[in-house]
Amino acid sequence: MGAHPIRKSIRRAALTLALPVFTRAASTTLTWDAAPATPGVQGGAGAWADAGVANWFNGATDRAWANANGDSALFNAPPAGVINLSGTVAAHIVTFDTPGYTLTGGTLRIGYEVVGGIITNADATVASTVVAPNGFDTWYKDGPATLTLTGNNSASFIPFTIKAGIVAVSGQASLPPNTHVTNGSRVLYTGTGDDLSVNLTVGDPAHGSDTAILDIPDANAYVNLTGLLMGSGTLIKQGAGTFSPRYSNTNFFGDFRIDAGTLQVDDPNVLHSRPITLRGATLLLRADTQPVSPAPSPPPQLPQTPSTSTA
Repeated sequence: MGAHPIRKSIRRAALTLALPVFTRAASTTLTWDAAPATPGVQGGAGAWADAGVANWFNGATDRAWANANGDSALFNAPPAGVINLSGTVAAHIVTFDTPGYTLTGGTLRIGYEVVGGIITNADATVASTVVAPNGFDTWYKDGPATLTLTGNNSASFIPFTIKAGIVAVSGQASLPPNTHVTNGSRVLYTGTGDDLSVNLTVGDPAHGSDTAILDIPDANAYVNLTGLLMGSGTLIKQGAGTFSPRYSNTNFFGDFRIDAGTLQVDDPNVLHSRPITLRGATLLLRADTQPVSPAPSPPPQLPQTPSTSTA
């Protein structure tokens, strides 16, 4: 006779209960400690790597960083220093509370299970390449201070949202190719001139009448935006330099406010018939340069006399 059905069920249950249960350590915020042998948390330079030196204080003891844990990193102890990343370092959120820290080398992967970001409560520089995990909707910059990006972030197409403060760049490769500027935050361009092949989204509908600031302080500098301009907020141009949108925009439903410097328009199509407000600034209308075309079609015929815009 076959085995009794009740005994079969008991054996199956026993096998199920015998299977091991795997859990990962709970993620937490770890504080950078440049001198683990010294009591307390010490600021300063050092190296940051997965399974590296035990430079991270968890509230009780220093331990090594573990990418798999999805922990957040806090730099809050003076003096600031240069932190050299080795390989890829993964952190949910990186926060700077002491000014002057610089992350350089390697790759900084932001976000773990949920969206992550970089928070600058004090000015900081990230020269490392910054990426977000595949499948994420965005990664963000928050906090009132300035985040200076100097690495090559041009390969990360996951949208980058600036929620507060300032993001400073001096070249086109440092600003991620899909950048969303919200809540009156600012992109500060400190270079001498670039064609920015960045898709720039202005404002967040959740904030109602939202604004985004593009600041070009050098009077001799220029930014030619060759990517899409999108969104429905107000793009505020500040600084003495020149801003020129070059893509024939069909996705921008906001307006332009030029507080300083020059808005150069080489073709009226780039404005998508949006209003312009001048506040002691200059509107330069030209018709000698074709816009970047979004489709492989013949370039449009430009009018001989540019149309006027409200100011």
